[in-house]
Amino acid sequence: QSIEKQRIERELSIAGEVQSELLPKVNPNIDRFEIKTKFLPYGQLSGDLYDFIELDDKNIGLVIADVSGKGIPSAILMATTHATIRANTSNNDDFSASKIISAVNRYICEYSRTTEFVTAFYGVLNSENLTLRYTNAGHNPPVIFREGVGFFLEAGGIPAGIIKDTQYAEELIELMPDDIILLYTDGAIEAVNSKKEMFGLRRVMQIVQKNYKANPEELIDVIYSKLSDFLDGTPQSDDITIIVIKVK
Repeated sequence: QSIEKQRIERELSIAGEVQSELLPKVNPNIDRFEIKTKFLPYGQLSGDLYDFIELDDKNIGLVIADVSGKGIPSAILMATTHATIRANTSNNDDFSASKIISAVNRYICEYSRTTEFVTAFYGVLNSENLTLRYTNAGHNPPVIFREGVGFFLEAGGIPAGIIKDTQYAEELIELMPDDIILLYTDGAIEAVNSKKEMFGLRRVMQIVQKNYKANPEELIDVIYSKLSDFLDGTPQSDDITIIVIKVK
């Protein structure tokens, strides 16, 4: 039994290494946007996904997603979602966000044999016009902070992988210099301490508002520091992904 356990552990470790190769190694360098990320997996396999896709010299695609469930099935679905997004951005000439999310939804509904679904946000940042075109498939709504006031990016529809013919809405947001865009997965806001208190989105938003002049790296460091203080040694129970983008 111990040999079998060692084999499983070894295979999980290899799967985790393969999975980590799918995630960006560096933050993208694009005019007018400063981007920083923090990714803390829970266990060897993750259900969180984030990526940055250079579409041309003015447009960059960004995705943050979270697969329901945990373990190997979730990790496989995460990798499938990543591959589907990458494959469809290459023939998406009008940079439509809803087309990408619709493709992910169709693929999961047609081919996935699990009961898991995916919450996903896909956006396209344009550095020339300072715009964000996006579709949100049931993901925790990213927040844009403008002069310290936050508003949510919710346009889209239900999570991918539930109803094959779902029509996803798409929205175009005009950005302004000094806007901050906060993207996150539920592990960042649903973390619970020993008193059974939840960290919560309101707390994260207050941190950003109090540190509005900070750069993205400083903001992420403050959020993670406050989260660590809040947990006070309570073990992490989910993957945590945080992305902060500042418009220059």
